[in-house]
Amino acid sequence: MEKKKKGLKPYKIKTDDKFYRPMKTILSPIAKILFRPKFINKEVFDNRDNKKTIILCNHRYNLDPIMICIPVSKTVHFLGKLEIMNAFFIKHFLRHVGIIPVDRTKKSPEVFQVVKEYLDKNEIIALFPEGTRNKNLSETKLLDFKYGAAKMAIDNDAEVIIAVQKGKFNVINNEGLAIKFSKPIKLEKDVVKATKTIRKKMLEMLEDF
Repeated sequence: MEKKKKGLKPYKIKTDDKFYRPMKTILSPIAKILFRPKFINKEVFDNRDNKKTIILCNHRYNLDPIMICIPVSKTVHFLGKLEIMNAFFIKHFLRHVGIIPVDRTKKSPEVFQVVKEYLDKNEIIALFPEGTRNKNLSETKLLDFKYGAAKMAIDNDAEVIIAVQKGKFNVINNEGLAIKFSKPIKLEKDVVKATKTIRKKMLEMLEDF
C-alpha cells in the first residue's frame, strides 16, 4: 500500500496572524540596521484601509517578504508554498503569521476562496508572480509569470501595487538594497493580457531603478 504523504491542505488548516505584529515589531528594526534598505514610493499604501490591494513583487531571496512588510502598516498575507508550511521547526510558527499555504502541484480553488475572504475585508495580499525564487538570472531579468496573480486581482476587482527589489542582503558590504513600489493599477479583465501588463511594468521598473 502506498504511504500517504503528510502535508497541510490549504483548505483544511486554520491560519491566523496572531504572531505577525510581534514578529514585525522585532524583525523590522533588526532588518533596517543590518541591511539598511531604502523604500521608494511607500506612500502608495496611505489611505488604503477601504481598498482591495494585491502586492506583486519579483523574488530573489528568502528574506524578500520581510522587506515588503516593513513599510506597510497593515498585515500582509503572503501566499506561501506548502513545503515551507510543512518545515518541521517552523511550521507551527508559520501558521500564525497570516500566510496562505499553496500546493503548487495542483490547482487549488480553495486558495482563491481564502484570498477572496481576505480581500473582502480589505486585507492586503502579496505574492510573487514568478512562482518561485529567481536564483540565476540578473536583477533585471524575470522568470515566466503564472496567471494566478492576475486572476486573483481581476476576480476580486482589486488594484495591484507592483514592487521591485534590487541589491543584496549583505550585512558588511551592503549593495544598495532597495524596494520600489508602483502606484495602484487596475488591470484589464483579460487574464493573459493582464499578466503581460504586470510583467512589462515590473521589467520597466527594474530597468529604471
